[in-house]
Amino acid sequence: MDKRLPLPYPSRGMRGRSRRWLPLLAMTLVAGSGCAGRPVEPGGDGRALHVITVDPNGVPVHPTTYQELSAASFDQQLDAIERAMAGQRNLLLFVHGGLNNREAGQRHADALRRPMTDDGYYPLFLNWNSDLLDTTWQDLVHIRQGREARILGPLSFPLAALIALGTGLVRTPMVWGHMISSDLNGSGLYDFPGKTNSLALQEEWRRLWEGRDPAAVAIEIGLDRTPPAAGAAAGVRYAATLPSKLLVSPVIDGFGKGAWRNMLRRTQMLFHREDEFDVRDKLASMPGPGRRRDLLVRGPQGAAHRLFDRLRAHLERHPEARLTLVGHSMGTIVINRALREFPDLPVRDVVYLAAACSIDDFRTSVLPYLARHDHVRFYNLTLHPSAEVREWQAALLDLTPRGSLLVWIDNFLSDPATTLDRTLGSWENLMQAAHVIPAALRPRITLKAFGIDPAARPALPGTHGGFTDPEVRFWCPEVWAVPGRPPRAPCARPHP
Repeated sequence: MDKRLPLPYPSRGMRGRSRRWLPLLAMTLVAGSGCAGRPVEPGGDGRALHVITVDPNGVPVHPTTYQELSAASFDQQLDAIERAMAGQRNLLLFVHGGLNNREAGQRHADALRRPMTDDGYYPLFLNWNSDLLDTTWQDLVHIRQGREARILGPLSFPLAALIALGTGLVRTPMVWGHMISSDLNGSGLYDFPGKTNSLALQEEWRRLWEGRDPAAVAIEIGLDRTPPAAGAAAGVRYAATLPSKLLVSPVIDGFGKGAWRNMLRRTQMLFHREDEFDVRDKLASMPGPGRRRDLLVRGPQGAAHRLFDRLRAHLERHPEARLTLVGHSMGTIVINRALREFPDLPVRDVVYLAAACSIDDFRTSVLPYLARHDHVRFYNLTLHPSAEVREWQAALLDLTPRGSLLVWIDNFLSDPATTLDRTLGSWENLMQAAHVIPAALRPRITLKAFGIDPAARPALPGTHGGFTDPEVRFWCPEVWAVPGRPPRAPCARPHP
């Protein structure tokens, strides 16, 4: 193991102090994209053969001890994974979403590994640190204009915090407008133009699909079977907690933008780690020009880049193996980057669950990849549009704004300039932009919104985090299928 390097995110002590002034932000955001799996005892048996854990700077760490791995140690882990994958026909790589610290990501991987294996897959998990407090603290204290500012960052921290708070307060009327319009859309009392436009387009796309029009894309939207009593209770609860929602939403808007910005930064660090760009310390310690030259000519060093490079080489040597990529929430942003950086990676299926990537990111990443590989299928799975806007945090007593993380991204955390900059995993957004999918690629693309049915068995995802609950078995092709397009091969175990 190498000696751990100083990291530009908070130590445990820093995180403890940050909780004195960030508890509200933590409470309001942390539930938005959490892992939904049932916790299991961590245990280390075989973990390193399935889990690649990465720190905020893109550096690989041990999946159990979280100690930094040297290049040689990480190569040994990848070598062991390749040996374990030999002879396996069905490989699956899952990338979790944002707002997860490494411990939560690890517990989720532990919960998913056995059922995925029982269903005939060799699962791999990319566990990256997208913890709320870490990302917020790093953005406020350490990162300025995309770079680590070792001196200016801490000195300007009070100003950065004031700017974040002030921005949220100044934008309060706009924030309230976005929040209330979204809530009205979900209530059924009034439909704004975006919703009516989406509903009209949804019916046209469905008509084309059911009529087997050559320009159609496979589409299905489930039914909303919300019990009337549940809807009435939600309305009463909303009215009682509206003052809290109005108070909290400007805080989310002000501080949440920085957390979101830094989570996006960390998706890039997975491929191009921080010390690829800031080499001051390494240059000073290198003895001769030869070593310094090696530093200049090396390629990307991020742990995810090295993982995908190994996967590509393995699949080229084992063409009988089939790789499925599954991304949840911000994990789709990671997969988009992988498909751009490895356009020749052999993949069988790409599956997005509640995608937090923008439609334009999908358009410039997944669509060119599909055009290069005519055997690959893409599945975009979303919540029912009503479930998307009605989602509420039971653990926080419905005191925070309603809506899934995708609603918060579109309304608070990001600044979309056009519809193409809004999230792909929102059914309303997707319907309005589905026409950007080239007609030649539509036969290999499936768009599916799950219905709302509390009594359904197997369970349907009803919340953003619920997509990755083991009971959903989101890795099974029959879960992705829609009427008229059966799965190519179902899971090894029968699906209920």
